[in-house]
Amino acid sequence: MSRTPADPNAVDQPREPAELRGVGWTWAVIAIACAVLLLFNAASIRSWVAQAPPGALSAALQATTERWWAFTERAGLTAPRAVIGRLWSAAGDLRWPGPAVRRSPGRQR
Repeated sequence: MSRTPADPNAVDQPREPAELRGVGWTWAVIAIACAVLLLFNAASIRSWVAQAPPGALSAALQATTERWWAFTERAGLTAPRAVIGRLWSAAGDLRWPGPAVRRSPGRQR
């Protein structure tokens, strides 16, 4: 009995075109998300590397991330993050009208 590609018991079934499109779409979304984060979130990358334990590798990474952050700042790519940070801080300073509510000690600013 020969196994044909239509045989559901065949080991090497050809992939469906829709399944391949799904894999390609997933890779494209991941690549775009990585590129956007790399371009617009250099400050977080810099902060993350700065928390690494001291060593030759972390020093090299820190120098690289500092250069990358400086480049993105010169290019104006850090502006959206700065605006969102200012809006977030302003929203945190908003107060509802009415009696003041005491915060628990763990939530003090």
